Amino acid sequence: MRAAIVREVALAEVATRLDLGRQLILGRGEDESGGRSRSRLLASAFEAVLGAIYLDQGLEAARSFALQMLSRRIEDALSGSPLKDAKSRLQEAAQAVTGVTPAYDLVSAAGPDHAPRFEVAVTLADRVLATGVGGSKQEAEEAAAREALARLDSLDLPRR
Repeated sequence: MRAAIVREVALAEVATRLDLGRQLILGRGEDESGGRSRSRLLASAFEAVLGAIYLDQGLEAARSFALQMLSRRIEDALSGSPLKDAKSRLQEAAQAVTGVTPAYDLVSAAGPDHAPRFEVAVTLADRVLATGVGGSKQEAEEAAAREALARLDSLDLPRR
């Protein structure tokens, strides 16, 4: 439950609500390639703010701030709402229906080192379900899984 609450996506959402991306000092290349909206940077920025509050005002102030900012995620976790990422949900759905685990294959990698672009295909039983694009292989895999989940009901998957 803790991992679901403080994962990169959740922290990036909080950072976005706080408009931390606008406050980041970035190199020109990172700024021009969308660094202000990159999940990894936003999550790190939120962690830095939380650390600064801890160093400046102590543990209780940092705890209070974290609880306030993450309250929606905490409520979802306590109520049993699904907090799993799309890859986990797709794996569970695919195994329940077909007994087979989806595979992720790199289709392409392009762009400069500071702004890579990965395209990944998710396959099930040698059939491409969807593709996804992202700034990392993990982001591209997650995007492919989200697309596959959205199309899952319309796909004619082999049943076990």
